[in-house]
Amino acid sequence: MSDRGVLVILLVLARQHSPLLVTRAADIVQYRLSDPAKEMLGIDPDTVGDADWYYRFWRAFHSLLDVIDPYPGPRNRCLTKDEWQVVIDCRDPVECARKQERIDWVANQLLEASVQEMPHWMRRKWKGNICIDATPVAAHGERGTSKGSDWVSIEPDAAWYVRESDDHRDREDDRGKHYRKSSWGWEATLAVASTNDPSGPDEFPYVVVAMNFDKPGMDVAGHGLAVALSIVDRGHPVGTATADRAYLPSSKPEDLQLPLRAMGYQLVFDYKNDQLGNHEPFAGAILVEGEWYCPAMPTPLIEATRDFRAKHNTT
Repeated sequence: MSDRGVLVILLVLARQHSPLLVTRAADIVQYRLSDPAKEMLGIDPDTVGDADWYYRFWRAFHSLLDVIDPYPGPRNRCLTKDEWQVVIDCRDPVECARKQERIDWVANQLLEASVQEMPHWMRRKWKGNICIDATPVAAHGERGTSKGSDWVSIEPDAAWYVRESDDHRDREDDRGKHYRKSSWGWEATLAVASTNDPSGPDEFPYVVVAMNFDKPGMDVAGHGLAVALSIVDRGHPVGTATADRAYLPSSKPEDLQLPLRAMGYQLVFDYKNDQLGNHEPFAGAILVEGEWYCPAMPTPLIEATRDFRAKHNTT
């Protein structure tokens, strides 16, 4: 079976809200596809018996995964930490990085297929405005790798997601105290189509238009930039990019803000309290919350946002 045949059958299952299982896929090929449909997908039923469709689809599916899997290794059993270290040592970092690029491309092409299902007149209403944020994705096994165990998780490439910490890579703080909220899993960075006018009616679905996938808290700025690049590479319009403080303005300008600006995005974000007021004067002008002003600007105006937050006890 070809890669195209595998993806089409999985799409059929997804559209029917069926589990994406090899057994279900084999049933479709064996019992439900007509001869013309099989011919369209390049499937020759005479080359394999009915009982073998499960293994034929399994091999074809994993043949597709092998070229886009950035974390090669056994997934059917738990490993000791020593066994897991052997797996890590056998991986080629360059090849893993190449496969990560491939799987990100495949994931965004699948998202693009869902975007293209909208009517053309509806897609045209979207002006390229996006909201960027990350969300945790639970690992298959809830039990993560702990420091006191000799075993690794069933998904050892995942990591601890900690909501309260800026650094999600460690489940414990610098004193060894466990955070109250943590989970073992991944983090998906998503770009969602957003409204052209928040005060107006909805004109189109707010669908996910780009995504990136990694361990929690890894290269926040890089993943935020990657989803924007994917949108531009697929020929979509460029509008306003909105993100929380983890992306803007906390990222280094050269890592996220400046590249987004170079692509044509206008940026919408919030400042922390210590970033308000007058900062970085240049050539006599003062910089107040991202805008240049006359140095004679009254102090109440310079401190307006800070005073407002203090009055309303907000951060």
